[in-house]
Formats: sequence, C-alpha cells, structure tokens
Amino acid sequence: MFTEFYGVLESPLSENRKLPLEFASPTTTIVYGNKIGIVVWTEIIRIILITNNNLAKAYNKYFEIMWNNLPAKKK
Repeated sequence: MFTEFYGVLESPLSENRKLPLEFASPTTTIVYGNKIGIVVWTEIIRIILITNNNLAKAYNKYFEIMWNNLPAKKK
C-alpha cells in the first residue's frame, strides 16, 4: 500500500483535509477549468491530461462530496 508519502503541505494561505490512511494512493488529481490532470507518483512519474468539460464537472462534484464529508483540521 502506498503510505510513505501520505502527507499534507501546510500553508497559512490554504485549508486542507485528509482522507483516512486506508484511502492513500500514489496519485494526485488536479482539476482546472475543463482539464483534469492525474499524476501517478511512481518511480517513473506519469501524467495524464484530459480535456473534457463534463468530466471536469464530475471531478469537481466528487471533490465537493469528499470535502463536505471530511472533518476540518483543528487548529
């Protein structure tokens, strides 16, 4: 299981929330406009870029579901 890099970069300019450790994976997903970037953090880093408005909207909905159901970090 991918857990060695399961962390969060702290910044006073951002807010973050973490999924439970059992959901850790070697991927990062970035949605910007109508583009979805999926980064696979393995020995050879792979990046998949998809340009699709409907798919980007769906990924944003997944994000909102997760964000709204994860506890905010206590300060």
